[in-house]
This record gives sequence, structure tokens and C-alpha cells, in this order.
Amino acid sequence: MKVGLFFGSFNPIHIGHLIIANSICEQAKLDEVWFVVSPLNPFKGQGDMAPANLRLSWVEQSVIDNPKLKASGIELDLPIPSYTYQTLDFLKSDEHTYHLIMGSDTFLSLPKWKNAADFIYSYPIEIYQRPHSEIDDMNAFPLATLHDLPELEISATRLRNKCKAGNSIQYYVRDVIREEVKSFYSASR
Repeated sequence: MKVGLFFGSFNPIHIGHLIIANSICEQAKLDEVWFVVSPLNPFKGQGDMAPANLRLSWVEQSVIDNPKLKASGIELDLPIPSYTYQTLDFLKSDEHTYHLIMGSDTFLSLPKWKNAADFIYSYPIEIYQRPHSEIDDMNAFPLATLHDLPELEISATRLRNKCKAGNSIQYYVRDVIREEVKSFYSASR
């Protein structure tokens, strides 16, 4: 089975994440996309991060009606901080073929990642364009594909700020998690 691994904090998961995952699943002809919830991103501080199990629950609830999208808590059982190469090593004995899904901003930061050379030439990378991070040359990465997706100006940071300000996040997150997300981040101001 061809599985896309969409790593992230998902603090919180929002409609942009879902659109990206579903679109890349179709365009790359993947069987499934797993939202891999990272307990702690090595490049980000803890800040106003919701607990990992809560973020995983939000992802589970958000993807429940799409059989091709799955929530994965695999990194919650691995050493913290989460390093992609460790997760891929853990999954290596599995029968699936893995594709990494990432934004162009993340792709451009790969040289800063721990042991990135262990996986950037070994796994297909499915890239979506992010604002202000254009990729000039894909030739150096033969396994990377830049997908044509709409650029969405939705970010988890913006959603957290909207919650703290008491503004609506309707249509930004799935209805099933909206009140819980709003309540969590409103309380953390």
C-alpha cells in the first residue's frame, strides 16, 4: 500500500490540512494519508501547544468520514523530540511504501533537519506550495514532486490567535472539534 506521511503538530488540525492531504492523496495516487501527530517539533517550542493526545483526538475526529485519511499517534511512542528519520526507521519493517508530504517551506528547510540525508533521497516527497517559499530547482531531488494545489492562507497560529481574541473559527476547522478547539485556546490566553 502507498501511504503518505503528513507530519505535523496539528495544533490544531484545520481545513487546509484536510484539503492538502486529500488533494495529494488523489494526485500522487496514494492509498492512504496518515496525519502523524508530532508530540514536540524540534524547531518549535512548547508555547501554547495542546497536549499531544488531544491533538491526536482532534485529527481522529476530523478524518473519521474519509477512509483514505488516518490519524497516527506513532510518534507519541517514540523518543522526544520527534525526528523524521527515527520515525521512518521505525516504520521500515512495515509492508507499506511511504511518501513524505510537506509544504515547500518545510522542503526548503530540510538541510537543517537531523539526518535528513538518510531519507530525502530514499523516499518520494510530495510537496505543496506554501506562500513566500517558492522552490526554484527540483532537479536535485529526483524523488520529489511539486503538486499543483491552491495556496491556502490558513495557519494553526492564526486559528489559535482567533480563539484567544474570542473570534469565530467556523469553517476553519471541522464542526465536530470546533467548540473544543475554541475552548482550549481561549482558556490558554
